[in-house]
Formats: sequence, structure tokens, C-alpha cells
Amino acid sequence: MEQGLTYYQPQELSTRHKHIIALHAAGMRNKDIAKLMGYEPSTVSIILNDPRAAKLTARMAEEFIEELTTTTQDRIAASALEAFETMLQLLRNGENDRVKFTAAKDLLDRAGFKPSEQTVQTKITVTRGDLARLITALEESKKEPEALEMIQDSSGVFRQDDGTTSARK
Repeated sequence: MEQGLTYYQPQELSTRHKHIIALHAAGMRNKDIAKLMGYEPSTVSIILNDPRAAKLTARMAEEFIEELTTTTQDRIAASALEAFETMLQLLRNGENDRVKFTAAKDLLDRAGFKPSEQTVQTKITVTRGDLARLITALEESKKEPEALEMIQDSSGVFRQDDGTTSARK
């Protein structure tokens, strides 16, 4: 090691050197660190180029990230209960049905419930006679300006509004 560098790279890093390294790990520029610590920018560069400084910078950055991550996770966990209570309030006292519905849906979604998918199948059997009556009714509706209205009774039979049977379910 050159004689002039021993002051800046001593056997043990001083507290001031560690402060410079910490400021660098926090993202501060060398020029700003030098001004703050009362050093020349070249002196700060020499200190930061020490292999021990690189290791210390990496360790400080890891600790900072770990602390930041832990703090963020703690803040999220602490806010989760408050967020849950807010959703419950919206569900119970929402201004309208849409707000209540959205709150209920979000609560169920976050709890892991998924809506069940249901398939509804309907089978309609049409006989030739039913088809003939339907065609006749459609042709008659073309002649009349009013719309053809069909209703289905409890037995599944379709009929025109006037009571004549047109088709069966």
C-alpha cells in the first residue's frame, strides 16, 4: 500500500469511515458525502474503494432492505384488521346495494371463497305438430302489426295470449 493511503485505509475503519460508508449505502453521492463530512471528494472515493468498505456497504444495504421489508410487512399486518373492519362497516352500513355487494364480494374473495360455477341445462322437445302451430303463429304475426306474445303455463305448454295452444315444452 502506498504511504499516502494509510491514513485513509487504516487497519480498523474509524467511526467517521463507517459513517461515510453508511451514507454511501443509503444512496448519497460522494460529492455530497464529502461536503457533509468535511472531506475532499477524492478522500471519500479512496475510503469507499477500500475492499472492507464494499463488504460493509453490501451488509448495510442488506440490513436496510431487511429492516424496510420487515417494517412494511408489519405495517401491512397491523393495517389488515383495520381494513377488515372498514369492509365490514361498508357491508353493514353501505350507502347503497352496490357498495354493500362490493364489500361482501371483496371480503369473500380475500377469505378465499370462490363462487361455485353452476351449469343449467334445459331440454326442449318440439313435436312436428308443435312446430307447425309455431310456424302458423309466426306467419299470422307477420300479418298483424302487433307483436306475437307467447306465455308458458305451469304444465310447460306455450300458448298465445288469446289462449290457443302453440307449442309444448
